Amino acid sequence: MALTKEQILAARPVPTKTISVPEWGGEVLIRPLTAAEKGRIDDRYPEGKQFEMRAHIVVLGVCDEDGKPLFTMDNIKRLNEQAIGAIERVAAEIMKFSYFTLEDVDAFEKK
Repeated sequence: MALTKEQILAARPVPTKTISVPEWGGEVLIRPLTAAEKGRIDDRYPEGKQFEMRAHIVVLGVCDEDGKPLFTMDNIKRLNEQAIGAIERVAAEIMKFSYFTLEDVDAFEKK
């Protein structure tokens, strides 16, 4: 039986998964980005303007057990002061979990 519009719009909970971040000494939960969040990332960081993109993805995708973000946009500056390996690792995992296209992930990993 096909899902109704109401069932699709009410779909919960947000899926999460645990990833290891050795640079931070443990594990974090991540969730996929929403379509709206992905659109804001695309709009805010056009080609060549991606200095804070990784931290922005981490802010949106690292979450608690209820799928709520741990960070706010106010944390981007401090996240950008973290070891690049940790930020790259977490952002790449969030992108993959969010079904960014392979071209998106490849372009991200090359930058």
